[in-house]
Amino acid sequence: MTFTIIQPADVDTAIDCLRRVPPLVDCPTQRRQRDPDSLSRAFAGGDFRRPDLVWVAVGDEGGPRAAVAGLLTGAQTVLDFFGADDEEALAAVVAAATAGVSDQEWPEACLYVPPGAGVDSPELRAWARALRDAGWDLLVERHHYDLVPHPGLAAPPADCPLHLEPLVGPEDPRLEPTVRDVLVGSLDVADRTLTARVGLERAARETVRDLLASDPWQCLHLAYDAGSEPVGLVSWIGAPGGPGYVLQVGVVRGCRGRRYGQRLLELATCALVEAGCRSLVADVDITNTPMAAAFARVGWTVAEQRIDMLPRELLLAAAG
Repeated sequence: MTFTIIQPADVDTAIDCLRRVPPLVDCPTQRRQRDPDSLSRAFAGGDFRRPDLVWVAVGDEGGPRAAVAGLLTGAQTVLDFFGADDEEALAAVVAAATAGVSDQEWPEACLYVPPGAGVDSPELRAWARALRDAGWDLLVERHHYDLVPHPGLAAPPADCPLHLEPLVGPEDPRLEPTVRDVLVGSLDVADRTLTARVGLERAARETVRDLLASDPWQCLHLAYDAGSEPVGLVSWIGAPGGPGYVLQVGVVRGCRGRRYGQRLLELATCALVEAGCRSLVADVDITNTPMAAAFARVGWTVAEQRIDMLPRELLLAAAG
């Protein structure tokens, strides 16, 4: 069978195509991505999804057989929506979507899957093959958390050694040096890959740029202990009745091993619960065992796994 790759001309057509292709696996995020209200909100205003970031493989009979959609995150696009009922159609549409984001500096692809599933799981073999044939390779597998606040969530201890200070503005001169020190020796695979590819100074600048582009600068807080210099940073965002996101937790290289990461997570969790968030959402690399352990101690439970892929050329550049 041959397939024609199209990009929907308008939002309604894009939503219809995405809803008609079946998910590759069944898990909460896959169901939520296809919910009509969720899709309408995602496309509203073009801030997160747009028809020109949707690719559809149409079969000879005229119906959609596979689709990929991108999610805008700051200046970059993450290919995060995949659906298909035909392996050849999936391969064709993944190739088209890859070409569509090839001019970006740091394109990514990700897939949310049930706990315990991974890039080499049998049910994901067609997806992984399509991505690899199109030039992608595994960056990292992550724990994805999405839970309802519950009484078992740990609060910061009364003698918590840390206090938080908000940024004074997006140009706060403390931010970039703190980010730079967090990047040194980071266990986060994306941080390590970026630093290896462009060097520490540029990685710090780009990380700050992405943090400020993705979310309001008011989300960011610098952490201090008894000293005069920041020992880390934490970022969260949430609103009453909506989801609350822990966006970033980082401890500078000289202050690790003191459970400061857990303290920062406790502070962010407490702030989101007090704000009235109905759910708590975060991600952490499976290989970042200290931070994953901190999430467990604070009472966060894994809802799904997230598989992140990166263009092979970027991974090779970082490795070489």
